[in-house]
Parts: sequence; C-alpha cells; structure tokens
Amino acid sequence: TLRQCGALKILFPGVDALFGVPQRADYHPEIDAGIHTMMVLDRAAELTTDIAVRFAALIHDLGKALTPASQLPRHIGHEKKGLRPLAQLFDIYPVPNKLKLIARPCCEHHLLMHSLYQLRPETILRLIEKLDGFRRPHQVEQYILLCQADSQGRGGMHDSAYPQADSFRAIFNAVMKISTKDLNNDKLHGPQISKAIKKLRVETIRDYLDSIENQPEPEKS
Repeated sequence: TLRQCGALKILFPGVDALFGVPQRADYHPEIDAGIHTMMVLDRAAELTTDIAVRFAALIHDLGKALTPASQLPRHIGHEKKGLRPLAQLFDIYPVPNKLKLIARPCCEHHLLMHSLYQLRPETILRLIEKLDGFRRPHQVEQYILLCQADSQGRGGMHDSAYPQADSFRAIFNAVMKISTKDLNNDKLHGPQISKAIKKLRVETIRDYLDSIENQPEPEKS
C-alpha cells in the first residue's frame, strides 16, 4: 500500500529501491528483489509473531539495491553492503534495541545458514558468537526463522524443506550444554578454560556435521 501511494520511497527508501532490481531466475523465480523481500516478510509472519524476525525479513536484502548494474543479476557481497542502508534506517527511526541486535547479524550473515553443511565447524561457532547466542539464545532462534523465511520466500518454494533449521538448532543445543564439567581437567585456569571449552565446542560441531549424510548443496539468496 505504501508503495502504491508513493510513500514507501519516502518512509523506507532502502526497501523501495529493491523493487525492479533483478535476481538470478534459477534461484529466484520471482526475479524482482522487492517482490522477494515481500515474500520473505509474508513467510516470516507465517512462521512467527516475533516482530524482530519480521523486521529482519524486511531489511535482510537491502544491499541488493546497491549492486552495480554490471554485476546484475548476481549480488556479490550484498550482505555486507546492506549494513550501510540499515544504519541509515536506524538514524531515521528510533528502532528498538531488541530489533537492532538481531537485524544486523541477519543482514550480514543470512547466507551462511544456507551454506551450513559446507561451513567449517569454526565458522559455525563464530556465527553463534556473532549472534550473541551464548548470552541471548533467543537470537539464534530468530536468526533461524529469518533464514528459513528467506529460503522459502521465493517463487514455488513456500513449502520446500529447509533442513538447515533443525540442524542449526541441534548444533546450538549441543554446544550450549558444554560446560567446565566436561573438561575433566582440574589443572586448567583462566584463559585456558575458555580455550578448552571453545575447542570442545568445535569438536562437537564437527562430530555433528560428520554424522550427517547426503548434505544438501548451498542455496543462493
């Protein structure tokens, strides 16, 4: 409605700029980046009532509007490019902190989830840390739902499987259970303890990935 009446380009210029921007038809049958964003937002609204996830859906692809015409319909590095218009949006509106905290990592790292089975265990652990998952575990679930909405918010993909969601939940739950009791070493002190826990977390993630067969190829967004 905002777009039809001409208000979207005034209220949310970064979102309005996505309409008319082409994407690869083999990954995005809907082609238009603006239409994709609306489809992701619709899917997010079906998956959860969490306003933070819905906001993340709205802004996750802002960087696609900044792709040089010579690179289209590919969008190389659009995740990081989106951080600038997102920051501009934060300057315009008093966005609640709980939305900002998850919007940034969802914008910058949403492609990592699609490539989950091809990631190194260390990369997955860093992703959890960037989500601040060990202090704010709810943000991991928010991220998962956004990525699922991104994958399914494409033409003909609404009901497609997204095994990465359950896999990432399983990985996160496994590493969250690790504590100093699992170290079996009373001689560790200070930084040695955190280093040992990190090593155990990486090993746990590696064991999980090794246990999965027929890992799907990464998706493009």
